[in-house]
Amino acid sequence: MVNDEARESDKGFQSAREEAPGRVHADMTHDEFEAAVRDRVDQERRERSFATSPVYRSELTNLLESLLEDATFETGQLVEWKPGLQNKTFPHADSTGIVVEQISEPVFDTEAGPSSQYFREPLNLAVAVLVGDERQFAIYWYDSRRFRLAH
Repeated sequence: MVNDEARESDKGFQSAREEAPGRVHADMTHDEFEAAVRDRVDQERRERSFATSPVYRSELTNLLESLLEDATFETGQLVEWKPGLQNKTFPHADSTGIVVEQISEPVFDTEAGPSSQYFREPLNLAVAVLVGDERQFAIYWYDSRRFRLAH
């Protein structure tokens, strides 16, 4: 007999599965696993095809131009990711953070290796967001060039 707690846990797992299509989970059925692999192969095929298109080159150039636009912020300003430049989880894509501090000399994450997207990323902007069910005030460091004032 399955108790209510186990059923709720199962619902949570099923929900997590539905939110992450194409991801492999330990207790997937054979058919689910094959579907996830097919989804991933199809995604890679679409990415390769897009990477050779003129639209890709144009977007790449536009995003570089956006990244290279320096931004100066003041404590207390609300900020959001510039479109296409989000490289971390927080703040969420359609959310804002609040500037805590911007420093003139950036710091660098020394643990990120050359194959990481964070390697030599200049972290010069402290942004706070509310995280978790308890809505804890958490401060993270970012590259200020990836942000703009919130609209």
